[in-house]
Amino acid sequence: MRLYDQAAGKSVNLRTVHGYEYTDTASRYFRIEVKQAAGKTLTVGGVSTQQANGGQMAISYTLSADAAVDVQVRNISGRLIRSIPCGECSAGINLATWDLRNASGAMVPSGMYLCTITCRTEDGTQVSAISTARVSR
Repeated sequence: MRLYDQAAGKSVNLRTVHGYEYTDTASRYFRIEVKQAAGKTLTVGGVSTQQANGGQMAISYTLSADAAVDVQVRNISGRLIRSIPCGECSAGINLATWDLRNASGAMVPSGMYLCTITCRTEDGTQVSAISTARVSR
């Protein structure tokens, strides 16, 4: 969805900005265009977690289109334990690795954790998926 300021010749993507300001007091004409995305619809699925013998958690997920990905690990009460920025990922199966440490670098205790995979495309489309991860020591 784009907003076009015809007098100024500017346009903004309404999915990625919070507003549009102008200082001119004269009448303004705006046009809003809504288009269906040209590419595939972004989805994330096939999320699974598996603790390896080496003390790391493998977090696997599948993307339907290229996207920037972040993984957040939370304890079962929802408190953020660790953020894992994965950067730009390609469509298909992807893997993130958590070293079972919190943001301060300390090892987390055994228990259940929630892994949220958040994906964003260049046009501002965002989707998320959540999976549990069991840490055993």
